[in-house]
Amino acid sequence: MASAAMNIIRQLIPRRERRITVSLQATLICAGTKIPVHLLDLSRDGALAHAKLPPATNAIVWLLSRGVEMPARIAWSRGDRLGLSFSKSLSDVQFKALAQPY
Repeated sequence: MASAAMNIIRQLIPRRERRITVSLQATLICAGTKIPVHLLDLSRDGALAHAKLPPATNAIVWLLSRGVEMPARIAWSRGDRLGLSFSKSLSDVQFKALAQPY
């Protein structure tokens, strides 16, 4: 039932930024601990990620990947998936660095 409610909310409240699909290895630094993550999608304001042991919701983290270092908050966490909300929008240079295929 909770997922049905979330789907309705997502339809009523559009995202601020368009998301793109990515497949990108990254690291989260949370309370001095390095957590490997796999980014699945990306926007200028946040990302969807997969981690074996994601940090708790509302944890403050640093996202590190491809020379980009960005402070973020764990917006939500369910199972091995988590949503990142960046503390400020990615710049054009940061977004391109993370979005380009390697």
